[in-house]
Amino acid sequence: MKKRIILNESQVRAVLETGRVVVRKVVKPQPESETECPYHVGEGHNKIARVNPLGNVGDKVWVAETFCYCDSSSNDIGVYRAGPTPKCHLCEPWSSAAVMPQWASRITLEIKSVRIEHGDQWEWVYELKRLE
Repeated sequence: MKKRIILNESQVRAVLETGRVVVRKVVKPQPESETECPYHVGEGHNKIARVNPLGNVGDKVWVAETFCYCDSSSNDIGVYRAGPTPKCHLCEPWSSAAVMPQWASRITLEIKSVRIEHGDQWEWVYELKRLE
């Protein structure tokens, strides 16, 4: 089963224009050490599968984005906020990406790489590529 990833408008536009996007997610719970993260990424390390919230290299995820049902008499998605948006008087307010059903997703991504970085906090860094 594919997992969902919620992307903001600029991230969706990046995917539509370039076919790629980099997404960062905070590691939860944060490791106590600021210099060494106990999670390992790579072959032979099983810890990542238990704590990685999105998936591993090769996994596919579906994109949830802000959308609108333009025809109130049906459940068909009419407009996506990030993209060529035709005028629609029913699109205020927009529906949150958090409530988008999987069948309405227009973008599927494949995880190309996963790594962990530390800046202000530990973060998962995913490089994702659009599947055609």
